[in-house]
Amino acid sequence: MKNSKAKTVLTLIFILGLATFYSGCDKINDLITPDKEDSVNSTTGEATVGTAGGTISVGDESSPIYGANIEIPADALDEDVNIQIVAGDKVEINGEMVQTVKFQPDGQQFKDQVIIGVPWSTDNQEADNSKIYFYDEANTEIVQLVNDHVDVQNKITYAYVNHFSKYFNNPQFFWIESKLMKRGDIFYANMNMHTPMMYVKPLDPSSFYANAQEIILDNEGSENCFVRLRYILWHRHRIRKYYIQGLAYQDFYIKFAKVNDSWDITIYRYDNPFITTNQPEEIFHKSGMSFEQMTDDWFTGFPVTAEFNENCFWNHLDFFDDDLFEVSCSWSLARKFVPVFRNDFWTMGKSVFSGLKPASEINSYNGDYNNNNIEDNFENGNNAPSKPNNPQPADNATGVTLNSTLQWSCNDADGDALTYKIYLGEEYNTTLVGTTDNITSFTPTGLGYGHTYYWYVEATDPSGATSTGDTWSFTTKEAGGNTGCNGVTTVEYEGKTYHTVEIGNQCWMKENLNVGTMINSTTSQTDNGTIEKYCYGDNVANCDQYGGFYQWNELMQYVEYESARGVCPEGWHVPSKAEWYILEGNADSQYGVGDEIWEYGGWRGFDAGKKLKATSGWFMNNNGTDDFGFAALPGGKFNSSNGHFTDNLVGGWFWTSSGRMHGFAYNNDKVYSSSEFYDDAFPVRCVKD
Repeated sequence: MKNSKAKTVLTLIFILGLATFYSGCDKINDLITPDKEDSVNSTTGEATVGTAGGTISVGDESSPIYGANIEIPADALDEDVNIQIVAGDKVEINGEMVQTVKFQPDGQQFKDQVIIGVPWSTDNQEADNSKIYFYDEANTEIVQLVNDHVDVQNKITYAYVNHFSKYFNNPQFFWIESKLMKRGDIFYANMNMHTPMMYVKPLDPSSFYANAQEIILDNEGSENCFVRLRYILWHRHRIRKYYIQGLAYQDFYIKFAKVNDSWDITIYRYDNPFITTNQPEEIFHKSGMSFEQMTDDWFTGFPVTAEFNENCFWNHLDFFDDDLFEVSCSWSLARKFVPVFRNDFWTMGKSVFSGLKPASEINSYNGDYNNNNIEDNFENGNNAPSKPNNPQPADNATGVTLNSTLQWSCNDADGDALTYKIYLGEEYNTTLVGTTDNITSFTPTGLGYGHTYYWYVEATDPSGATSTGDTWSFTTKEAGGNTGCNGVTTVEYEGKTYHTVEIGNQCWMKENLNVGTMINSTTSQTDNGTIEKYCYGDNVANCDQYGGFYQWNELMQYVEYESARGVCPEGWHVPSKAEWYILEGNADSQYGVGDEIWEYGGWRGFDAGKKLKATSGWFMNNNGTDDFGFAALPGGKFNSSNGHFTDNLVGGWFWTSSGRMHGFAYNNDKVYSSSEFYDDAFPVRCVKD
C-alpha cells in the first residue's frame, strides 16, 4: 500500500522596478487550491482571510455592486487580513455616472495573483467590450486589466490583480490591444488604441476625463505636446516565479504640427529613458495628412512597432523557452521627453498588458523589414488583403454538425501569401482558436450541441497589412436525445442505474458513482472486503446527489496500476489522468486532445470546465453549459488533514487511478489538476473499458 502523498507548494514572487502594479494571467496557478484547510467562503462582502485563502462576494441583490467578488488563492497572504468589498464613488464617463468597486484594505499587496469579479456598469456591454480598469496613481496611469473570462449570464468580468485599488467595468472608456512578438531572439511589441480621443487629465482633479482631441488642437505647433507610446517588456521565470519588472523599456514620441491645411508628424525613438546615456532619436517623418488620418492611424500607435534592442535592457538576459514574458503598452499626451513625472503630462497614461506567455509560444513577427520601427505597409505602396468573405457555414446557418469545417474566401492584389487568424466563441466573446498559412479553411474542436457560435477571420500579408472580416454566426444541431454509447444508455450496478454519455471515443458515466456502505468520516476506509464510502457532511442523502467519496486506496481496491477497475462495475474502470486529458481536450474549444497544456498542474485549458459542468447547482448560478452531457456537480471533497468536508457548491473534484485529482470550480471555465493526499476523499466518474 502506498503511503499518503504530501504536496508542498512554494511560491516566491520578487517584485522589482518602478511600477507598483503588475497584472498578468498565470495559466498554471490560479484561484482555488482544493487541498488547503480552513479556506473562507463569504457572501457578505467581508471576511477575514488567512494563508488558506478564500472566496468573498457581495450577495446582497440590493447592493449597487451585487456580484462583485474576489478569489484569493492559498499562500497569497502571510497573515490574517480583513478583506472588504464596498461601493466606491461614481465617476462620469461619456456623460454616464459609472459605479466603482473598492477592494479593501487600500493598497493591500498579495504574494500571488488574485482574481476579482467586477459587475458591468452599463446596459450596452457585451462579452467582447467589457474591460476592467483601475487608477495607478504612482505611475499616473489608468490600467486596463487582462481579462480572465467574462460571465455573460451574471454580467461580471473577471481579471487578475496583485494589489487592491478602486476598479470599474465599462465598455466605452478606452480599449487598447497589445501584442508581444519575436523574430529570432529579438522581442517586438505593437499596440492599437481603439478609442484614442478620451483620456483622464491629472492636472485637473475635478475632471475625471478630458478630450485629447481638444488638447491636440489647442497645442498644434507647440514645442511641448507629444503623443507618447511606452512599451515595457516583463519577464517571469516559469519555475522560480520571481518577477523582473521593467526588464526593457522603449518610448516613442510623436510630434505633430499643422502646416497650412494639413498635418505633419515626426516620430522619435527613446530607448530606455531611465538610462541617462540614452537620448531620443528621430526615426520617421510624414507630412500632408488630414487631422483624421493623423489621429485615426498614427495616434492609435498601430503603425509603430517597438524592437527591444540591447539599449532597451537594464541587464543582459539569458532566458529559457518556458520562461514567461509579456508586454505592457501605454498611451499618453506628454509635455516633453521624460521617463515619468506627473506634471510633465497633459493626460494620464492608458496602459494594458498582453498576458503572460512562454517564449516558445510567442507569435513570430513578420514586419518592419527595414528595421526603422514603422510598419512597412504604412510607408510603402503595399496593398492590404481583401476583407475575408463568403463564409461557410453561411452566416446565421443552423443545424451545423459538430465536426464542420469553417471556410472563407480572400485574395491579395499583390499576390502575397496570406496568414489567417481564426477567432471563434459564444455571444461575441471570440477567442483566437487557430492560424493557417494561405489556407482558407479551419476545423474547430470543442463545439457543443445546440449552441450559437460567432466567428471572424483576420488576413495578414508579409508586410503586416491586415484586413478583418465581418463577424458571422452559426448554430449547431440539437443533440436529439441521449443515445448513450453505441446505443447502450444505462448501466445497472449494485441496485442503482447509471446513464452513459459518449464524448469523443470515450464512454463515461453521467453520474458520480455511489456504491458501498457509508461510514463516518472520523473512521478511515480499510481493506476489509467491503466497499466503504463517505457521504458529504456524513449525510447519506448527499451520496444520492453527489455520489460516494472514496479515499484513493479504497477507490482502487488496494491495487496500484493505471485504469484499474477499482470500485467501478465490471467492464468499467477508474479513469487515468491520460483519459481525463482526452476528455478535457475533447471538450475544450481552444486546446485539443494531445495539447501539452493538459499535462500541466493547476488550472488548464480555456473553457473545458464550463462545457463539462452541469447547468444548475453551482454557487451564485455560475453553472456550466453541459455541452456534452457530462453534468459535473459541485460535490466538494473530504480533507483528511482536518477531517472536514469542504467546497460543496463551489468545487467538483474527481479521483483518477493516477493519484491525481481533476475538477472544476464555480468561478472558472478551466479544469484543475493536482496530486492529492491519498487519505483525502473525492467522488469518481467511471469510464468504459
